[in-house]
Amino acid sequence: MSGMQWHECRARYVKSAAYHEAGHVVVAALQRLSLQEAGIRVDSDGSGVSHYCHRLPGDRAKSGSDQLERERTIIALHAGAISQAKFFPDCPEEAAASDRKTICELLEEMHPANHTAQSNANAKLQGKAGEMVSKNWGAIKELAKALLRKTSQPPAKGGADRLHGGRTTEKSMSGSEAKELLERLGICVTVLATLRRPQ
Repeated sequence: MSGMQWHECRARYVKSAAYHEAGHVVVAALQRLSLQEAGIRVDSDGSGVSHYCHRLPGDRAKSGSDQLERERTIIALHAGAISQAKFFPDCPEEAAASDRKTICELLEEMHPANHTAQSNANAKLQGKAGEMVSKNWGAIKELAKALLRKTSQPPAKGGADRLHGGRTTEKSMSGSEAKELLERLGICVTVLATLRRPQ
């Protein structure tokens, strides 16, 4: 690969992070998972984070609502990698390593020690995520493009947890900004000031 090809590939990879995060946010909103006002951030190294209400591993309760929370979260997590790969098919798999880890932990809570059931559930939920991404690709593109148009800024205070310790510049969009854009596209969104489990 020539230097120019590598530069173009690298630039496309960095842009793809916005599509990854937009995929999470759009599919989360479609499932009525609230966004947080902290919104979306991507950095100049191609890392990103989106803030929306989702199920965190650790609570092993298995009521119907608990399982539904896990399913919705897994679908939203898969949507990030699917959207990124749709924009940049050569995107390295490690871009979604953190999401895959969370998915595996949630699947284990859904079907403890039953790898066949976990695999079947994952395939079904990944398929659902793919359908939602395809059907709503226009909204994902619009959100990603709007995020990429933002002026690069130094990292937000407290943002070092995910974005390389604050060594790079970031583009960010608040939850309210994402809500305004998505509602213009016909997607109803709720924004919360702080993280709360799905309702």
